[in-house]
Amino acid sequence: MFWRKGISPSSIGLLIVILLMTLSFTVRASTLPLSPNLQAVLLAKILMYEKKFKKSGAVSVYVINAPLVAEAFSRLIGETGGHINIKLVKFGKGIPDEKFDLVYFNDIRFLAEAKKYATRHHSVLVTGKKKLVEKGVTLGTSAEKGRPQFYLNLTASFSIDLDWEPKVLKIVGTFR
Repeated sequence: MFWRKGISPSSIGLLIVILLMTLSFTVRASTLPLSPNLQAVLLAKILMYEKKFKKSGAVSVYVINAPLVAEAFSRLIGETGGHINIKLVKFGKGIPDEKFDLVYFNDIRFLAEAKKYATRHHSVLVTGKKKLVEKGVTLGTSAEKGRPQFYLNLTASFSIDLDWEPKVLKIVGTFR
């Protein structure tokens, strides 16, 4: 029937293949993590809505096995353009020995040890993976349908005495 209107069966097949490839790419693109730069900026921005960090005005950051994220946080050192001031960024391959306000990681192998560290030091665990927030990381970013999203684990947040402004709870996905 389509070939009567000038569209050949092979063109229809090609159109279907292109459509399926486009849908496949769209689905994969919706689950991609945010860029390191966007993660750093968004995490620094949302911390302005937590009372302890807003009062102190500055945070120290430790990044585990994510050098591009460490570079992105480092670029924010000293800047205060609408977000919390990053005063120090260090990079390492495991849980730090000294106290940091934020500890960023994306590897589930560090989860149990990082949770103990966070409890001991009242540190915020942050990540670029939603699944880790579901499992106990305090705060995370990701993309859904191509849009940046925040995720907050309420149990982890309460365990380190974070006090978020009410409007934050309206814009984040929450887990317990």
